[in-house]
Amino acid sequence: MLRILVYSLENVLREIEFFDRTAKEWRLDLARWKERKGTRDYTAEMARISSTGKIEEGLLFLWAMEKVYLDTWTAISDNLASINRPHSALRLLAKNWSTDEFKAFVDDLASLVDDLYRDLDRNAWIMAEEIWRRVLELEEGFWPGYDEGEKDLAL
Repeated sequence: MLRILVYSLENVLREIEFFDRTAKEWRLDLARWKERKGTRDYTAEMARISSTGKIEEGLLFLWAMEKVYLDTWTAISDNLASINRPHSALRLLAKNWSTDEFKAFVDDLASLVDDLYRDLDRNAWIMAEEIWRRVLELEEGFWPGYDEGEKDLAL
């Protein structure tokens, strides 16, 4: 468990550096975008889950979030292979969250969560399903829609 937690924290730092590099390379002015409600909702839910003090819920939330990223960005990466734009910020983003290393991390998290939940009672499983559904709901709200004024967001 400690190895996965350390990797998770180190990965936060890597992702911050990745976003900074990508923004600089593609001249994306990240400061011009205001924090969206979907982002605030996500961070509020992270804080709520962490306040329960239940490591299994926190790790389940992390796994669910990372699993959605892996599946989504892998699908995007696969679809981008057929598009004739070899260099784009979108390709960099897709590559970042569809690597074998990231997949191994998500698989390791899944195994850890499975081990933690294996012997827990029915109420824990009900909560696990609620956390999974909540992450899916948050993901839907997280991404800007075309109708939200993000028409000029051409990655």
